[in-house]
Amino acid sequence: MKGIPITLRYDCATSGTGIKTKVKCRFIRKKTGDDGFAHFPEAGSLKDIDDIFSLPIEYGVVCCDISKPVIPGTGTIKFQRRSLGEMLHWIFIGD
Repeated sequence: MKGIPITLRYDCATSGTGIKTKVKCRFIRKKTGDDGFAHFPEAGSLKDIDDIFSLPIEYGVVCCDISKPVIPGTGTIKFQRRSLGEMLHWIFIGD
């Protein structure tokens, strides 16, 4: 699918303990192109890539989480179009 936002999370650092734990990460966001892929050519030079994920409102992930990805490589995430009710639920309550 074209135009779905995909986020690459990397270089995460934690501080604090217990309920005061804070996690700070860096992100690169791209959209899938005409070929249905989000290309991250800079990924080979990034340190500590943590996850690749999508949080679109219009499409929900139905398969294939890419946590701890292997770079270089290709991963697949399958999407399903959300109904209006599902989109509103995602906006106000979360996934």
